[in-house]
Amino acid sequence: MASEFPDKLRSEIGGAHQRRHEFSMRKIAFCTGLLGAGTLSIPLRGEAIPLAPLLYLVPVVAIAFDFYIMAEEYRVKRAGAFLRKPASGASEEEMAWEDFASRHPNHLATFAFLLVTLILLAGSSFVLLYTGADQRIFWPWVGVILAAESVPVLFSLFLRWWLRRDALTKDYMREKSPSCAENT
Repeated sequence: MASEFPDKLRSEIGGAHQRRHEFSMRKIAFCTGLLGAGTLSIPLRGEAIPLAPLLYLVPVVAIAFDFYIMAEEYRVKRAGAFLRKPASGASEEEMAWEDFASRHPNHLATFAFLLVTLILLAGSSFVLLYTGADQRIFWPWVGVILAAESVPVLFSLFLRWWLRRDALTKDYMREKSPSCAENT
């Protein structure tokens, strides 16, 4: 009976991993489609109407997906933080693994969504500059996009710290006095 809850939590972690993957794939699909469409033009009454303004949407869509990806990442980290606690009903091995994983995080995962968004920003910027984007609009747009992308990155870093604060405190106590770590 006690192992039912950790099993449900592991199932939630698996579901969050799956949703995060789906959001990542959708981000790439939507943004690639917008990048492709932004390089086209529509002939209308003998004139070519460029679709390049669609390129301004590429990083905006990417950032929107970054928030969803970050939310799923938080669900995984929150469940892992709970499984580190004896009250979770998790086995000693699982608590030890969650503790180890917390102390040795995958830093690439924190910045992977940022890297993809920056690559998409660079791609759309290149095409916009190549097609003669209005500089009075382009450079402020780049600044707004970079500032907007800093929000999910900083929030992700804060959540990682917040969920790891117990482990960080134990590490500090262990370094200070091995007997103190036993009591925490």
